Amino acid sequence: MISEQLFASFLLDRSKGFDIAVNALNVIEATNVRPIQPVPDSATFFEGFMRLREDVIPVINLKKRFGLDETEYDENARVAVVSLAGYRFGLLFDDILDVLRVAPEHIFAIPHTLLAKDCLISGLIRQGTRNLELLDLNRLFDNESLLSRADTGQEQAQAEKQEKVYRRFIIFTCGGQDYGVPVENAKELTYCESVDETFCHGCIKGALRLRGRTIPVVDSFVLLDRKSDSKRNLDEDNENRRILIIDATDIRFGMIMDKVHRILTVGTHEILPMPFREQQSVTGLYETDQKSSIMLLDVDKMIQNHVDTLQSMAHMKDRNENTKDVTGVHHLITENGYLVFTVEQLFAVQIRDVQEIIPRGTVMPIPSARGHDTEVINLRGLVVPVVDMRRFYGYPDRNRPGEQLIICRAESVTVALEVDNINTIYKQEKHFDSPSLNDRFQATKDTVDRLIDLSDQEGRQKHVLVINIRNLVCNHLNCGHHPTAEQDVSAD
Repeated sequence: MISEQLFASFLLDRSKGFDIAVNALNVIEATNVRPIQPVPDSATFFEGFMRLREDVIPVINLKKRFGLDETEYDENARVAVVSLAGYRFGLLFDDILDVLRVAPEHIFAIPHTLLAKDCLISGLIRQGTRNLELLDLNRLFDNESLLSRADTGQEQAQAEKQEKVYRRFIIFTCGGQDYGVPVENAKELTYCESVDETFCHGCIKGALRLRGRTIPVVDSFVLLDRKSDSKRNLDEDNENRRILIIDATDIRFGMIMDKVHRILTVGTHEILPMPFREQQSVTGLYETDQKSSIMLLDVDKMIQNHVDTLQSMAHMKDRNENTKDVTGVHHLITENGYLVFTVEQLFAVQIRDVQEIIPRGTVMPIPSARGHDTEVINLRGLVVPVVDMRRFYGYPDRNRPGEQLIICRAESVTVALEVDNINTIYKQEKHFDSPSLNDRFQATKDTVDRLIDLSDQEGRQKHVLVINIRNLVCNHLNCGHHPTAEQDVSAD
Protein backbone atom coordinates (compact mmCIF):
# COMPACT_ATOMS: atom_id res chain seq x y z
CA MET A 1 0.00 0.00 0.00
CA ILE A 2 1.40 3.42 -1.01
CA SER A 3 1.48 5.80 1.96
CA GLU A 4 0.30 9.39 1.98
CA GLN A 5 2.64 12.15 0.84
CA LEU A 6 3.34 15.37 2.72
CA PHE A 7 3.02 18.70 0.89
CA ALA A 8 3.47 22.32 1.97
CA SER A 9 0.95 24.71 0.43
CA PHE A 10 1.36 28.41 -0.32
CA LEU A 11 -0.74 31.24 -1.73
CA LEU A 12 0.99 32.50 -4.85
CA ASP A 13 -1.47 35.23 -5.83
CA ARG A 14 -3.99 36.56 -3.31
CA SER A 15 -6.19 38.32 -5.89
CA LYS A 16 -6.55 35.18 -8.03
CA GLY A 17 -6.63 32.63 -5.20
CA PHE A 18 -3.74 30.74 -6.82
CA ASP A 19 -2.69 27.94 -4.40
CA ILE A 20 0.59 26.09 -4.96
CA ALA A 21 1.77 22.84 -3.35
CA VAL A 22 5.42 21.79 -2.96
CA ASN A 23 6.74 18.46 -1.76
CA ALA A 24 7.38 19.12 1.95
CA LEU A 25 10.62 17.13 1.82
CA ASN A 26 12.10 19.93 -0.28
CA VAL A 27 10.97 22.74 2.04
CA ILE A 28 13.56 23.66 4.68
CA GLU A 29 11.74 26.59 6.31
CA ALA A 30 9.41 29.53 5.71
CA THR A 31 10.43 33.03 6.74
CA ASN A 32 9.65 36.73 6.36
CA VAL A 33 11.12 38.63 3.45
CA ARG A 34 14.42 40.29 4.31
CA PRO A 35 16.16 42.97 2.22
CA ILE A 36 16.98 41.52 -1.21
CA GLN A 37 20.07 42.65 -3.09
CA PRO A 38 19.39 42.67 -6.87
CA VAL A 39 21.94 41.27 -9.30
CA PRO A 40 22.53 43.11 -12.62
CA ASP A 41 21.99 41.22 -15.89
CA SER A 42 20.25 38.32 -14.16
CA ALA A 43 17.21 36.32 -15.21
CA THR A 44 13.98 38.35 -15.09
CA PHE A 45 12.49 36.14 -12.37
CA PHE A 46 15.63 36.30 -10.18
CA GLU A 47 14.96 38.99 -7.52
CA GLY A 48 18.45 38.85 -6.02
CA PHE A 49 20.19 37.54 -2.92
CA MET A 50 18.71 37.58 0.59
CA ARG A 51 20.66 37.28 3.83
CA LEU A 52 19.32 34.44 5.98
CA ARG A 53 21.17 34.44 9.30
CA GLU A 54 24.76 33.48 8.32
CA ASP A 55 23.85 32.36 4.79
CA VAL A 56 23.00 34.11 1.52
CA ILE A 57 20.35 32.56 -0.73
CA PRO A 58 19.03 33.45 -4.20
CA VAL A 59 15.33 34.45 -4.27
CA ILE A 60 12.99 33.67 -7.17
CA ASN A 61 9.92 35.79 -7.96
CA LEU A 62 7.41 33.05 -8.80
CA LYS A 63 4.85 35.51 -10.17
CA LYS A 64 7.40 36.57 -12.80
CA ARG A 65 8.37 32.97 -13.45
CA PHE A 66 4.71 32.04 -14.03
CA GLY A 67 4.28 35.07 -16.29
CA LEU A 68 1.52 36.70 -14.22
CA ASP A 69 0.46 40.26 -15.00
CA GLU A 70 0.88 41.45 -11.40
CA THR A 71 4.33 40.53 -10.08
CA GLU A 72 4.64 42.68 -6.93
CA TYR A 73 4.55 41.42 -3.33
CA ASP A 74 3.30 43.34 -0.30
CA GLU A 75 4.61 43.52 3.27
CA ASN A 76 2.90 40.21 4.17
CA ALA A 77 4.90 38.21 1.63
CA ARG A 78 6.85 35.14 2.72
CA VAL A 79 9.86 33.23 1.42
CA ALA A 80 9.87 29.44 1.31
CA VAL A 81 13.46 28.17 1.50
CA VAL A 82 13.69 24.99 -0.57
CA SER A 83 16.47 22.54 -1.38
CA LEU A 84 17.08 21.03 -4.80
CA ALA A 85 20.12 19.09 -5.98
CA GLY A 86 22.04 20.17 -2.88
CA TYR A 87 21.39 23.85 -3.60
CA ARG A 88 19.18 26.16 -1.52
CA PHE A 89 17.06 29.01 -2.83
CA GLY A 90 14.00 31.03 -1.80
CA LEU A 91 10.58 31.19 -3.45
CA LEU A 92 8.45 34.30 -2.98
CA PHE A 93 4.78 33.75 -2.06
CA ASP A 94 1.96 36.03 -0.98
CA ASP A 95 1.34 33.85 2.08
CA ILE A 96 1.89 30.51 3.78
CA LEU A 97 -1.10 28.20 4.09
CA ASP A 98 -0.53 24.78 5.67
CA VAL A 99 1.04 21.36 5.49
CA LEU A 100 -1.23 18.56 4.33
CA ARG A 101 -1.11 14.80 3.93
CA VAL A 102 -2.40 13.65 0.56
CA ALA A 103 -3.42 10.14 -0.44
CA PRO A 104 -2.15 8.97 -3.87
CA GLU A 105 -5.68 8.85 -5.29
CA HIS A 106 -6.02 12.62 -4.73
CA ILE A 107 -2.95 13.46 -6.84
CA PHE A 108 -3.68 13.81 -10.56
CA ALA A 109 -0.75 13.95 -12.98
CA ILE A 110 -1.09 16.12 -16.11
CA PRO A 111 -0.04 14.32 -19.33
CA HIS A 112 3.15 15.77 -20.82
CA THR A 113 1.43 16.17 -24.19
CA LEU A 114 -0.88 18.78 -22.64
CA LEU A 115 1.90 20.86 -21.12
CA ALA A 116 4.08 23.52 -22.71
CA LYS A 117 7.82 22.92 -22.60
CA ASP A 118 8.36 25.51 -19.84
CA CYS A 119 5.26 24.65 -17.77
CA LEU A 120 6.02 24.52 -14.05
CA ILE A 121 2.97 22.50 -13.00
CA SER A 122 3.16 18.71 -13.06
CA GLY A 123 -0.19 17.85 -11.50
CA LEU A 124 -3.17 18.76 -9.35
CA ILE A 125 -4.03 17.94 -5.74
CA ARG A 126 -7.70 17.69 -4.89
CA GLN A 127 -8.69 18.09 -1.22
CA GLY A 128 -12.48 18.24 -0.92
CA THR A 129 -13.55 21.44 -2.69
CA ARG A 130 -9.99 22.74 -2.72
CA ASN A 131 -7.66 22.33 -5.70
CA LEU A 132 -3.92 22.97 -5.54
CA GLU A 133 -1.45 23.07 -8.39
CA LEU A 134 1.63 20.92 -7.83
CA LEU A 135 4.88 22.80 -8.49
CA ASP A 136 7.70 20.78 -10.04
CA LEU A 137 10.88 22.39 -8.71
CA ASN A 138 12.95 20.73 -11.46
CA ARG A 139 11.11 22.84 -14.06
CA LEU A 140 11.74 26.21 -12.41
CA PHE A 141 14.69 27.15 -14.58
CA ASP A 142 14.70 27.87 -18.31
CA ASN A 143 18.04 26.10 -18.62
CA GLU A 144 17.93 22.65 -17.01
CA SER A 145 21.69 22.78 -16.39
CA LEU A 146 21.43 25.94 -14.28
CA LEU A 147 21.76 24.09 -10.99
CA SER A 148 24.56 21.90 -12.27
CA ARG A 149 26.47 25.04 -13.23
CA ALA A 150 26.07 26.59 -9.78
CA ASP A 151 29.18 27.88 -8.06
CA THR A 152 30.97 24.69 -7.04
CA GLY A 153 32.95 26.59 -4.44
CA GLN A 154 29.75 27.63 -2.69
CA GLU A 155 28.36 24.11 -2.86
CA GLN A 156 31.55 22.70 -1.37
CA ALA A 157 31.45 25.27 1.43
CA GLN A 158 27.82 24.41 2.10
CA ALA A 159 28.65 20.71 2.26
CA GLU A 160 31.61 21.22 4.59
CA LYS A 161 29.77 23.20 7.24
CA GLN A 162 26.92 21.99 9.35
CA GLU A 163 23.66 23.33 8.02
CA LYS A 164 22.06 25.58 10.61
CA VAL A 165 18.30 25.31 10.98
CA TYR A 166 16.37 27.38 13.48
CA ARG A 167 13.18 26.26 15.22
CA ARG A 168 10.78 27.92 17.64
CA PHE A 169 9.61 26.28 20.86
CA ILE A 170 6.90 27.06 23.41
CA ILE A 171 8.65 26.83 26.80
CA PHE A 172 6.69 25.69 29.85
CA THR A 173 7.45 24.58 33.40
CA CYS A 174 6.42 21.30 34.99
CA GLY A 175 7.58 20.40 38.49
CA GLY A 176 10.38 22.97 38.38
CA GLN A 177 11.82 21.68 35.06
CA ASP A 178 11.54 23.66 31.80
CA TYR A 179 10.37 21.85 28.65
CA GLY A 180 10.00 22.95 25.04
CA VAL A 181 7.28 21.99 22.56
CA PRO A 182 7.77 22.88 18.86
CA VAL A 183 5.57 25.83 17.87
CA GLU A 184 4.13 23.81 14.98
CA ASN A 185 2.67 21.34 17.50
CA ALA A 186 1.26 23.98 19.87
CA LYS A 187 -2.13 25.37 18.82
CA GLU A 188 -3.36 27.57 21.67
CA LEU A 189 -3.64 28.08 25.43
CA THR A 190 -6.83 27.88 27.45
CA TYR A 191 -7.89 27.86 31.09
CA CYS A 192 -8.19 24.92 33.50
CA GLU A 193 -11.59 25.80 34.98
CA SER A 194 -13.55 24.26 32.10
CA VAL A 195 -12.13 20.70 32.40
CA ASP A 196 -14.85 18.03 32.90
CA GLU A 197 -13.35 15.43 35.27
CA THR A 198 -16.02 12.83 34.47
CA PHE A 199 -13.48 11.01 32.29
CA CYS A 200 -10.57 11.21 34.73
CA HIS A 201 -8.52 7.99 34.68
CA GLY A 202 -4.87 7.06 34.21
CA CYS A 203 -2.99 9.91 32.57
CA ILE A 204 -6.30 11.56 31.60
CA LYS A 205 -7.38 14.39 33.91
CA GLY A 206 -10.63 15.00 32.02
CA ALA A 207 -11.90 16.64 28.85
CA LEU A 208 -12.92 20.06 27.63
CA ARG A 209 -15.09 21.27 24.77
CA LEU A 210 -13.32 23.67 22.45
CA ARG A 211 -15.26 25.04 19.47
CA GLY A 212 -17.37 21.91 19.09
CA ARG A 213 -14.58 19.40 19.69
CA THR A 214 -13.87 17.11 22.62
CA ILE A 215 -10.26 17.61 23.71
CA PRO A 216 -8.78 15.04 26.12
CA VAL A 217 -6.66 16.69 28.82
CA VAL A 218 -3.65 14.84 30.19
CA ASP A 219 -1.64 15.14 33.38
CA SER A 220 1.70 16.50 32.22
CA PHE A 221 3.38 15.14 35.36
CA VAL A 222 2.41 11.59 34.38
CA LEU A 223 3.34 12.14 30.76
CA LEU A 224 6.73 13.57 31.74
CA ASP A 225 7.42 10.95 34.44
CA ARG A 226 7.11 13.37 37.36
CA LYS A 227 4.34 11.35 39.03
CA SER A 228 5.51 12.05 42.58
CA ASP A 229 4.77 15.76 42.06
CA SER A 230 1.47 15.21 40.24
CA LYS A 231 -1.18 15.23 42.97
CA ARG A 232 0.50 17.93 45.06
CA ASN A 233 0.86 20.31 42.12
CA LEU A 234 -2.51 19.76 40.47
CA ASP A 235 -4.36 20.16 43.78
CA GLU A 236 -2.73 23.54 44.39
CA ASP A 237 -4.56 26.69 43.31
CA ASN A 238 -2.27 28.25 40.72
CA GLU A 239 -3.57 31.16 38.63
CA ASN A 240 -0.68 30.74 36.19
CA ARG A 241 -1.71 27.19 35.31
CA ARG A 242 -2.91 26.76 31.73
CA ILE A 243 -3.79 23.99 29.29
CA LEU A 244 -1.62 23.92 26.18
CA ILE A 245 -3.51 22.46 23.20
CA ILE A 246 -1.18 20.25 21.14
CA ASP A 247 -1.45 18.41 17.82
CA ALA A 248 0.52 15.15 17.58
CA THR A 249 0.07 11.84 15.74
CA ASP A 250 -3.17 13.21 14.24
CA ILE A 251 -4.58 13.71 17.76
CA ARG A 252 -5.42 17.01 19.41
CA PHE A 253 -5.05 16.98 23.20
CA GLY A 254 -4.38 19.33 26.10
CA MET A 255 -1.60 19.30 28.70
CA ILE A 256 -2.02 20.94 32.10
CA MET A 257 1.19 22.74 33.02
CA ASP A 258 2.43 25.05 35.73
CA LYS A 259 3.26 28.01 33.52
CA VAL A 260 3.86 28.82 29.87
CA HIS A 261 6.35 31.66 29.85
CA ARG A 262 8.52 31.86 26.72
CA ILE A 263 8.70 31.41 22.98
CA LEU A 264 12.32 30.59 22.16
CA THR A 265 14.20 30.43 18.85
CA VAL A 266 16.85 27.69 18.93
CA GLY A 267 19.43 26.70 16.31
CA THR A 268 19.67 22.94 15.80
CA HIS A 269 23.45 23.32 16.13
CA GLU A 270 22.87 24.63 19.69
CA ILE A 271 20.90 21.54 20.81
CA LEU A 272 22.82 18.96 22.83
CA PRO A 273 21.82 15.45 21.64
CA MET A 274 20.64 12.83 24.11
CA PRO A 275 23.21 10.06 24.81
CA PHE A 276 20.74 7.19 24.38
CA ARG A 277 18.67 6.72 21.24
CA GLU A 278 15.90 4.97 23.16
CA GLN A 279 15.19 8.29 24.94
CA GLN A 280 13.18 9.37 21.93
CA SER A 281 10.62 11.62 23.67
CA VAL A 282 13.39 14.19 24.32
CA THR A 283 15.16 15.33 21.16
CA GLY A 284 17.87 17.17 23.07
CA LEU A 285 18.78 19.78 25.65
CA TYR A 286 19.17 23.53 25.17
CA GLU A 287 21.34 25.38 27.69
CA THR A 288 20.04 28.89 28.44
CA ASP A 289 22.00 31.99 29.43
CA GLN A 290 20.99 31.27 33.04
CA LYS A 291 22.95 27.96 32.82
CA SER A 292 19.78 25.91 33.12
CA SER A 293 18.75 23.30 30.56
CA ILE A 294 15.46 23.03 28.68
CA MET A 295 14.31 19.58 27.58
CA LEU A 296 13.05 19.78 23.98
CA LEU A 297 10.24 17.30 23.41
CA ASP A 298 9.14 15.15 20.49
CA VAL A 299 5.42 15.12 21.27
CA ASP A 300 4.60 12.31 18.82
CA LYS A 301 6.89 9.92 20.68
CA MET A 302 5.95 11.36 24.06
CA ILE A 303 2.34 10.13 23.72
CA GLN A 304 3.00 6.88 21.83
CA ASN A 305 2.05 4.77 24.89
CA HIS A 306 -1.21 6.67 25.32
CA VAL A 307 -2.41 6.96 21.72
CA ASP A 308 -5.33 4.50 22.04
CA THR A 309 -6.69 6.22 25.16
CA LEU A 310 -6.42 9.68 23.62
CA GLN A 311 -8.00 8.59 20.35
CA SER A 312 -10.97 6.99 22.10
CA MET A 313 -11.74 10.28 23.85
CA ALA A 314 -11.05 12.50 20.86
CA HIS A 315 -13.50 10.46 18.76
CA MET A 316 -16.39 11.16 21.15
CA LYS A 317 -17.29 14.10 18.95
CA ASP A 318 -18.19 11.72 16.14
CA ARG A 319 -20.94 10.12 18.23
CA ASN A 320 -22.48 13.44 19.19
CA GLU A 321 -22.18 15.63 16.12
CA ASN A 322 -21.10 15.66 12.50
CA THR A 323 -17.84 17.49 12.99
CA LYS A 324 -15.50 17.13 10.06
CA ASP A 325 -12.12 15.64 11.00
CA VAL A 326 -9.40 18.17 10.22
CA THR A 327 -6.62 16.74 12.33
CA GLY A 328 -4.56 15.99 9.24
CA VAL A 329 -3.92 19.70 8.64
CA HIS A 330 -0.97 21.26 10.47
CA HIS A 331 -0.33 24.98 9.98
CA LEU A 332 3.24 26.08 9.33
CA ILE A 333 2.38 29.48 10.74
CA THR A 334 -0.94 30.01 12.53
CA GLU A 335 -2.30 33.12 10.82
CA ASN A 336 -5.18 33.27 13.31
CA GLY A 337 -3.00 32.79 16.41
CA TYR A 338 -2.46 35.67 18.84
CA LEU A 339 -0.21 36.21 21.83
CA VAL A 340 -2.29 38.08 24.42
CA PHE A 341 -0.54 40.18 27.08
CA THR A 342 -1.25 42.91 29.59
CA VAL A 343 -0.19 46.56 29.49
CA GLU A 344 -2.74 48.05 31.91
CA GLN A 345 -5.34 46.39 29.65
CA LEU A 346 -5.25 43.44 27.25
CA PHE A 347 -3.36 43.72 23.95
CA ALA A 348 -2.28 41.11 21.41
CA VAL A 349 0.22 40.53 18.60
CA GLN A 350 -0.02 37.93 15.86
CA ILE A 351 2.02 34.80 16.58
CA ARG A 352 3.60 35.03 13.13
CA ASP A 353 5.30 38.30 14.21
CA VAL A 354 6.67 36.82 17.46
CA GLN A 355 10.21 35.44 17.44
CA GLU A 356 10.45 34.58 21.13
CA ILE A 357 9.51 35.67 24.65
CA ILE A 358 12.28 36.26 27.18
CA PRO A 359 12.64 37.60 30.74
CA ARG A 360 13.34 41.32 30.86
CA GLY A 361 16.96 40.80 31.92
CA THR A 362 19.42 43.66 31.48
CA VAL A 363 17.98 46.60 29.55
CA MET A 364 20.48 49.36 28.77
CA PRO A 365 19.41 53.02 28.31
CA ILE A 366 20.92 54.95 25.39
CA PRO A 367 22.39 58.28 26.60
CA SER A 368 20.65 61.41 25.19
CA ALA A 369 18.34 59.27 23.05
CA ARG A 370 14.86 60.51 22.16
CA GLY A 371 11.75 58.77 20.95
CA HIS A 372 10.15 55.48 21.91
CA ASP A 373 13.23 53.25 21.40
CA THR A 374 15.66 54.73 23.90
CA GLU A 375 16.77 51.42 25.43
CA VAL A 376 18.39 48.29 23.99
CA ILE A 377 19.27 44.73 24.93
CA ASN A 378 21.99 42.41 23.69
CA LEU A 379 20.12 39.41 22.24
CA ARG A 380 22.83 36.84 21.58
CA GLY A 381 25.02 39.37 19.77
CA LEU A 382 22.16 41.35 18.16
CA VAL A 383 21.43 44.84 19.52
CA VAL A 384 17.64 45.05 19.83
CA PRO A 385 15.69 48.26 20.66
CA VAL A 386 13.27 47.99 23.58
CA VAL A 387 9.88 49.72 23.58
CA ASP A 388 8.21 50.34 26.94
CA MET A 389 4.60 49.70 25.91
CA ARG A 390 3.22 51.51 28.96
CA ARG A 391 5.00 54.70 27.95
CA PHE A 392 4.20 54.12 24.27
CA TYR A 393 0.45 54.11 24.94
CA GLY A 394 0.54 56.77 27.66
CA TYR A 395 -0.22 54.62 30.69
CA PRO A 396 1.15 55.68 34.10
CA ASP A 397 4.42 54.20 35.31
CA ARG A 398 3.77 51.41 37.82
CA ASN A 399 7.15 52.03 39.54
CA ARG A 400 8.66 48.76 38.38
CA PRO A 401 9.74 47.46 34.97
CA GLY A 402 7.74 45.04 32.87
CA GLU A 403 8.22 41.36 33.58
CA GLN A 404 8.82 40.06 30.04
CA LEU A 405 10.01 41.12 26.60
CA ILE A 406 8.20 39.97 23.45
CA ILE A 407 10.75 39.79 20.63
CA CYS A 408 9.04 40.68 17.33
CA ARG A 409 10.29 41.21 13.79
CA ALA A 410 8.93 43.41 11.01
CA GLU A 411 10.50 45.04 7.98
CA SER A 412 13.82 43.32 8.78
CA VAL A 413 13.89 45.07 12.17
CA THR A 414 13.88 43.11 15.42
CA VAL A 415 12.24 44.91 18.33
CA ALA A 416 11.49 44.00 21.97
CA LEU A 417 8.14 44.98 23.51
CA GLU A 418 8.30 45.44 27.29
CA VAL A 419 4.95 44.30 28.73
CA ASP A 420 3.49 43.74 32.20
CA ASN A 421 2.92 40.00 31.75
CA ILE A 422 1.88 37.33 29.26
CA ASN A 423 -1.77 36.31 29.46
CA THR A 424 -2.36 33.52 26.94
CA ILE A 425 -1.95 32.27 23.38
CA TYR A 426 -5.31 32.38 21.64
CA LYS A 427 -6.76 31.33 18.30
CA GLN A 428 -9.44 33.57 16.85
CA GLU A 429 -10.69 33.14 13.29
CA LYS A 430 -12.22 36.61 12.98
CA HIS A 431 -10.86 40.07 13.60
CA PHE A 432 -12.51 43.47 13.30
CA ASP A 433 -11.39 46.93 12.34
CA SER A 434 -10.89 49.11 15.41
CA PRO A 435 -13.65 51.72 15.86
CA SER A 436 -12.94 55.27 17.00
CA LEU A 437 -10.47 55.27 19.91
CA ASN A 438 -10.12 57.68 22.81
CA ASP A 439 -7.54 60.43 23.01
CA ARG A 440 -4.93 58.12 24.57
CA PHE A 441 -4.49 56.26 21.27
CA GLN A 442 -4.79 59.11 18.75
CA ALA A 443 -1.03 59.56 18.25
CA THR A 444 -0.53 55.80 17.84
CA LYS A 445 -3.87 54.70 16.38
CA ASP A 446 -2.16 53.24 13.29
CA THR A 447 -0.62 50.57 15.58
CA VAL A 448 -4.02 49.33 16.87
CA ASP A 449 -6.03 49.13 13.66
CA ARG A 450 -7.77 45.83 14.48
CA LEU A 451 -9.23 43.98 17.44
CA ILE A 452 -10.31 40.47 18.39
CA ASP A 453 -12.79 39.06 20.90
CA LEU A 454 -11.33 37.00 23.75
CA SER A 455 -13.30 34.65 26.02
CA ASP A 456 -11.91 34.59 29.56
CA GLN A 457 -12.16 31.72 32.05
CA GLU A 458 -15.68 32.80 33.06
CA GLY A 459 -16.79 32.86 29.42
CA ARG A 460 -16.99 36.65 29.28
CA GLN A 461 -16.14 38.34 25.98
CA LYS A 462 -13.41 40.99 26.04
CA HIS A 463 -12.22 43.25 23.25
CA VAL A 464 -8.46 43.01 22.68
CA LEU A 465 -6.56 45.53 20.56
CA VAL A 466 -4.08 43.88 18.16
CA ILE A 467 -0.78 45.72 17.70
CA ASN A 468 0.39 46.21 14.13
CA ILE A 469 4.13 45.55 14.52
CA ARG A 470 5.01 46.84 11.07
CA ASN A 471 3.36 50.22 11.68
CA LEU A 472 4.92 50.46 15.13
CA VAL A 473 8.40 49.88 13.71
CA CYS A 474 8.09 51.97 10.53
CA ASN A 475 6.11 54.92 11.84
CA HIS A 476 7.18 55.36 15.46
CA LEU A 477 10.72 54.06 16.04
CA ASN A 478 14.09 55.52 15.15
CA CYS A 479 15.17 52.07 13.94
CA GLY A 480 12.25 51.96 11.49
CA HIS A 481 11.98 53.38 8.01
CA HIS A 482 9.95 56.54 8.51
CA PRO A 483 10.46 58.21 11.94
CA THR A 484 9.11 61.76 12.14
CA ALA A 485 9.97 64.77 14.24
CA GLU A 486 6.44 64.91 15.63
CA GLN A 487 6.74 61.34 16.90
CA ASP A 488 10.02 62.16 18.65
CA VAL A 489 8.42 65.13 20.38
CA SER A 490 5.35 63.15 21.41
CA ALA A 491 7.53 60.62 23.23
CA ASP A 492 8.97 63.21 25.62
